Amino acid sequence: MEPIIATVLIMVMIGGVGAWVVSDGRKRKATTAALAEPLSARGWTLAERGDQVAAGLTVVPFGAGSQRRCEDVIQSRDKDVVSFTYRWTTGSGKHKNHHTRRVTMLMGGPKLPKLEVDADTVIAKLRAAASGGHHNIELAEFNKAWSVRLTDERVGQAVIHPLMIDRFMQPDLFGRSVFFEKGRIGLVDYVVQFEDIVIHTDAAVATLRDIDRLIPEFLRAEFA
Repeated sequence: MEPIIATVLIMVMIGGVGAWVVSDGRKRKATTAALAEPLSARGWTLAERGDQVAAGLTVVPFGAGSQRRCEDVIQSRDKDVVSFTYRWTTGSGKHKNHHTRRVTMLMGGPKLPKLEVDADTVIAKLRAAASGGHHNIELAEFNKAWSVRLTDERVGQAVIHPLMIDRFMQPDLFGRSVFFEKGRIGLVDYVVQFEDIVIHTDAAVATLRDIDRLIPEFLRAEFA
């Protein structure tokens, strides 16, 4: 390829990338402005970055990989609701993979021993086998849909009681995962479009409050 043609092509490519960055920035700014009213109505704030909201978490997907960060962070003024896009990277070179999840948490609940309820995928089964903390529920349909990992058998059995099982068998929870750790109840979803984060958080919080209400009172007292 002639040097002049190569130079022109490079300049066109750079110009195209620059135009996309500008356009994307303008779109984000407009979307942020559109979200201001619904955020304010709920008493929520939005920050582009806030890695501290995941501090101390060891459940999946936290603590693995590198370049871990929390973006598009929604927090309620009383700090009892947090929602964020969690990004991390695994592998290196041609085996490098970038991962994204949307996580919503209720804060300030009972500090239960770590408990994870994952959609029963191949990956979830491998995690359960590796952790040695897999717990089977006496309901075949539940075990087909979910993989439970726990650190305290007694607490796990008390949390995953018949009414909680019924809640997990509702269609809105299928394909998602739920965790209990360090006083937080979390719901992990796949990526959510920026313009949808408020409506998504509304629905996620309602689901988490359903789960929270089903935690037995004696556990709340024991792990307050």
